[in-house]
Amino acid sequence: MRAVLNEIEACLHGDHYLAAVMLALSVPDIAAAVGTQNAESTFEGYRGWFDAHVAPLYPLLTAETCWSLRRGLAPEGRLGPLRAQYARVLFTTPSAQGAAFHNDVVDDALNLDTPTFCRDMAAAGLRWLETREDDPVVRRNLARALEHRPAGLDPFMVGVPLLA
Repeated sequence: MRAVLNEIEACLHGDHYLAAVMLALSVPDIAAAVGTQNAESTFEGYRGWFDAHVAPLYPLLTAETCWSLRRGLAPEGRLGPLRAQYARVLFTTPSAQGAAFHNDVVDDALNLDTPTFCRDMAAAGLRWLETREDDPVVRRNLARALEHRPAGLDPFMVGVPLLA
């Protein structure tokens, strides 16, 4: 999970905003799944995690809208949510003029500043992880989480850097 949280910042630094948004929208899913016995994501888990860790920062954004964005962006390449409270959610990217629109609604579109939103999601994920890392269920699930493994993964492949 830390690899995903770190990749969000790396994507932002490299101006890879689409990848950063995709990863940020996945944080509630990943954290909710890591915290369960079966390590599987569900909408109920996403909503519960989002409501507890993100909603206080984003009163204009519901878990349902965020879930719809995540489900649409990764497999379907669309950002217009199917089941949402807005016609569109717009992720603004840094501009030469320095203008930033964040957490406001204009003409039935929710505007979110991409770096701010992504960093807020990553920070929420990190805060959650730091309070739950010692939980045996979380520890077991994190052992199978996608991570950078510079020395490989014994017994499968050793001495070769991997994502595994």
